[in-house]
Amino acid sequence: MKQTLFKERLPGLMVEHVIRDGEYTMGSRHMHSEYEIYYLLEGERYYFIESETIRVKAGTLLFIAKEKIHMTSNVSGKTYYNRMLIELKEEWLKPFFKELRVVSIEKFFGNYRMVDLDEEGKMVVENVMRTIVDEARERRIGYEQMVRARLAELFLYAIRSSQITPETDGAEESQLSAKYSKVNEVAEYIRDNCHENISLQGLSERFFVSKCYLSRIFKQVTSFTVNEYLTVQRIKRGRKLLETTDYSITQVSEMAGFESVTYFEKVFKKQMGQTPLRYRKIRLAARKA
Repeated sequence: MKQTLFKERLPGLMVEHVIRDGEYTMGSRHMHSEYEIYYLLEGERYYFIESETIRVKAGTLLFIAKEKIHMTSNVSGKTYYNRMLIELKEEWLKPFFKELRVVSIEKFFGNYRMVDLDEEGKMVVENVMRTIVDEARERRIGYEQMVRARLAELFLYAIRSSQITPETDGAEESQLSAKYSKVNEVAEYIRDNCHENISLQGLSERFFVSKCYLSRIFKQVTSFTVNEYLTVQRIKRGRKLLETTDYSITQVSEMAGFESVTYFEKVFKKQMGQTPLRYRKIRLAARKA
């Protein structure tokens, strides 16, 4: 069962509050151009981000960078959860981090930033979240400015809190299951070596699991097949090369791990909505602007 308590789009951002009770795993590949703030009020979830699975508990605040593969899934036997989500466009965030002059967007987010809140922290964050929802719902005079102010407060609180490593009770620390740990290993290997010749057979031999089992658990945890995940990582590598080097499209294709430039261009256009050459020209123009 899904209950959407609130969902609203404002200029540059989206706010959503959802409660679920029942078996649920994101069924679609989740990667978008917005930055994301995920706060879990109640329950527990597994959260896969790029090549790592983390266990998220009530009171966890997650900041996820743009264009990172991520998805959530149930912790065994725990199907109820209550979460809030805010998606932020980069043009909304840039002025804040520029004015802050403490940390860059890239350094703050990394792939993700996780803050485990104490009771005081939960009160602060939940108060901020409630105010944002109220302002977005009622849209009184100056509501956009109020939302910006409360989000600025949230980021500053997270920056300050991240400098302190909270004490943890070892008895409460839950180890990830063998399935998630194995997928993390495989995903990290693919991410770091996507330019090499990688096959499902080779991965099954390297990580001592059968091809059938690896295919099944990888799809369950990431929502991608092994080959789909490999292609995404190769496209990411190709994008970086297009943005930071002067190599030809053919050279970029080879360095990203594609067997042919034709296939690289086809897949790149499908994922990015434009050819590699067009992508490079737009990025170059943006840097010069």
